[in-house]
Amino acid sequence: MIKSSFLTVHIDPVPSDWMQWLSDILSKRPQEDISSVIQAMDYLIGLDPSIQTVCKLSVQSHAHALIRLGIDCDVDAMTLAAVILYPVYEQGILTDDVLNELMPLSVIHLLKGAVRMNVLESSWSGSAKHCPTSIDLDAMRRMLLSMVNDVRMVVVRLLVQLCVLYHFKILDEHEQMNVASCARYLYAPLANRLGMKPLKWQLEDFAFHVLEPEAYRQISNSVNTRRDARQACLDSTLEAMRGCLHQVVRPIEISGRVKHFYSIYKKMNQKSLRFDQLSDTLAIRVIVEDVEACYAVLSQIQSHFEMLDTEFDDYIAAPKSNGYQSIHAAMRVEGDGVVEVQIRTQAMHHFAERGVASHWLYKEQGSGSFNDKVNWLNQLMDWHAECAHQNNFIQCFQDRVFVFTPQGDVKDLSLGATVLDFAYHIHTEVGHRCRGAKVNGKMVSLSTALNNGDRVQIITAKMAEPSRDWLSAKPAVLVTAQARSKVTQWFRRQDHEALWAQAQVILSRVTPTKLTSSELLQLAKSFGQRDVDALMIALARGEITPTALMRRLEAERAPAQNQDSAQTRPKAMASKSLSHQDPRICVEGLSGMLVHLAQCCYPLPGERIMGRVSRRRGVIVHALNCQRIQASGCDADRDLCVEWEAEAHHIKYLAVIGVEVSLLDTATQSIQAWLSVNQITWSQWHRFEASHTLRIMLHIQSVGQLNECLRKLSACKGVIKAYRWTQGGSD
Repeated sequence: MIKSSFLTVHIDPVPSDWMQWLSDILSKRPQEDISSVIQAMDYLIGLDPSIQTVCKLSVQSHAHALIRLGIDCDVDAMTLAAVILYPVYEQGILTDDVLNELMPLSVIHLLKGAVRMNVLESSWSGSAKHCPTSIDLDAMRRMLLSMVNDVRMVVVRLLVQLCVLYHFKILDEHEQMNVASCARYLYAPLANRLGMKPLKWQLEDFAFHVLEPEAYRQISNSVNTRRDARQACLDSTLEAMRGCLHQVVRPIEISGRVKHFYSIYKKMNQKSLRFDQLSDTLAIRVIVEDVEACYAVLSQIQSHFEMLDTEFDDYIAAPKSNGYQSIHAAMRVEGDGVVEVQIRTQAMHHFAERGVASHWLYKEQGSGSFNDKVNWLNQLMDWHAECAHQNNFIQCFQDRVFVFTPQGDVKDLSLGATVLDFAYHIHTEVGHRCRGAKVNGKMVSLSTALNNGDRVQIITAKMAEPSRDWLSAKPAVLVTAQARSKVTQWFRRQDHEALWAQAQVILSRVTPTKLTSSELLQLAKSFGQRDVDALMIALARGEITPTALMRRLEAERAPAQNQDSAQTRPKAMASKSLSHQDPRICVEGLSGMLVHLAQCCYPLPGERIMGRVSRRRGVIVHALNCQRIQASGCDADRDLCVEWEAEAHHIKYLAVIGVEVSLLDTATQSIQAWLSVNQITWSQWHRFEASHTLRIMLHIQSVGQLNECLRKLSACKGVIKAYRWTQGGSD
């Protein structure tokens, strides 16, 4: 989208013949309707020249600077009109009535969307030392993008922010810190994620200048001291490289640059180096037609330059997990140490520069669904550049709502979430004790739906409980499944306590003596219950009658039966240990059944299941697509309908996966590292050297988590494919 490698904010006076000037600079857009830009500029020229914007510039000079900046960024006419009107609209100089008469709906839409983003800056703590956590930052960036339905709103805000930074000296110290902090932590990453690298670099360097002036001054002086020598070194290296490459391949582009200041500063901090110890402040990029040409270029460079073996990465042969591809190498040059070289095809370059690989997933870590949406925005930005005359808007991030706590923290909720949903999102106890709320300082009902940017304060009572009406109220008081589940669980616990008390009364009637824990556990096993708790609940609900309990108790206490139980019990326990603990399966029409999960298919919550009665082990639960079941066919006398209980998703189950690898050691290390970072445990790990495969037994909560795990593991270094393993092979 941005054509120039470096942006400049021009502070020249507005030309006297501004109409001709504007027509001249927009003359390269014959297919685009520029009437909105002309009308906007005509309105600004007519304002009193003494009226100043926040940058202490006249509205005319500020508009002139923004036009030049927008042209450098190659924005469309609608965006340009919104950019130059932004300062006067934000300050209230341009009213809604005048705006509605002056501009088409498309410009009004962009302008109002860009102004809505100010809610984030108003909640930002402007301090050089203030660096929110990565979670807070990601939530704030999500919130910003959720507030817009056209990517150009973000572009408007980014250009305005850069213009403000150019005039930071006219702001007081607190405003300077606030603007620079927002630029570094909020707007620069957004520019980066939208593929606007030159804008991102300038936002970072200007923020660096304000937040850490001494460090900025030192690096600036160090770079300028040797600027001529560095440029001469770069020019001579480029000339030598063009000469040697011309013999074997004709590159599409060979370019070089000195890395920007903030990039140098971060590398110095990361490696604990002084500036004079940095060897790779220069970089060269070679772009060629195809992969074969990439390796031809590498071979030619290796034969003509001294290469650093320790600084070589082939991301074409082994792409990063996010898809990034390029050859990275470093070579020694006379007089300036080391020059970094990147070799890639044009397609790889486009993906690295405009896709999510380059600096979002490549250098930052974000969530998958959010990444997909911004990747979509990147594509649509290109589409807007090609079809700028069409008024097409992007609907994105409309499935979430982002609100503030009284302390200014951002909370991410489902669209339509209510005040009470917010309370439960903060903490379960806050939700249970919630008795009222204020939104933006005003009292509201618990069923009030939240909007982006709302500031919510929850009012609680010390001794309060949730109401059953919350689950059935109209309009809905609870919308999110998470909040409804917490209320349901609270009432279930209350019912559970009442059932326990009822079961204890029944027990006291059945036996005059108090049963020990081991006796209760033995009774539970004999009735096929998971544990003592399940036994007591079944007793209170009448699923186990007092008479049956009494007879079973007498049988357990008989010496002969005790001996028999001692012989059989270890087998039952061993069988149980081979299956999953506490599988949480409901068997239709039956209670108190012993249930095991099949070890041929290892079913998981989230997939369809069926039960088959076993002669010795109760009900064996299989996945509906289990190969063993399909091979044996239907058995009407033994097959049962079963389903997962609601709590099944809170328990971990065994799942066996197979992994095909190219390098066993490399794949093993990368897989173990990924499992450790994502806190996924495993109990068995088998290596098969001959077939280059691994078989791993994981502890998984659902089939959805397993599928996501397989997708991520397939992208690990050294891995060819990860799949679910069953006795029949890959699933």
